[in-house]
Amino acid sequence: MQANRGRIVVNPSFQEWVYLDEKSPHGLQTPMKRQVTYCVEEEIDRKEFEIKDDPWKQHNYKSKVDFVGAKSNGRCCRAAILMSIIIGSLMSIAALALVLLMLFGKVGAGCGCQSSSEVSPSAVTQRDFLAWIEDLQRNVTNLQQKLGKKTHELKVVHLSLRDLDGKLHNLTKKLNITETALQDKDNKFLVLLQNTTSNFLLKTDLIRYDLNSTRNWLLASDAELKNELEAVNTTLILKLNSTAERLDREDISTITL
Repeated sequence: MQANRGRIVVNPSFQEWVYLDEKSPHGLQTPMKRQVTYCVEEEIDRKEFEIKDDPWKQHNYKSKVDFVGAKSNGRCCRAAILMSIIIGSLMSIAALALVLLMLFGKVGAGCGCQSSSEVSPSAVTQRDFLAWIEDLQRNVTNLQQKLGKKTHELKVVHLSLRDLDGKLHNLTKKLNITETALQDKDNKFLVLLQNTTSNFLLKTDLIRYDLNSTRNWLLASDAELKNELEAVNTTLILKLNSTAERLDREDISTITL
């Protein structure tokens, strides 16, 4: 029994079913056997499966296998008892109809019934039903095995994700520490750069002021030196002229004598 996709609910309550006439004389009793409910939501023969929602918020990824007893699963027990009552009622009605036919002579030794060697339709139906039950059991076993494999794979994935989550947490913590250290270094470097820039600007202003002062002093000194040189030249010229005049007068007086 296969399904392409969807929800399969199997309740193998009739794995050990018997006919009413084959039951023990103790009467109908609540079967104290394990009721198995499979709630499977997966795609058969798929190589990969998709998890649309958050996988950790799903209850075992929407795949559940619950094994409970008949006492804790009263609904399944009531369904089994109800099915047994329905089957018994149908068989009782069939037996009553057969008795009535025999009383009215519709069914007897000369009736056109099939020979004992031939298989009756009810036996064929029962055989098909048994074959269907066996096939259903095999499919349920296969589904259970596949579900076990999927559960194991999901556990492995869960452990891997937990390991990755731990590594990611540690890496995030290290990154935060590194970011904090880099931010502190950046702040210190920025403060140092600001102080260096301020000192450089201050020194530049001082150097510019000194250069301007030196230039002004040099200009003033040059002007003063020019004035002094002009005064010295004037004095020398006057002295040279007076000396030349004095020499000329002496020469003239010498010639006169």
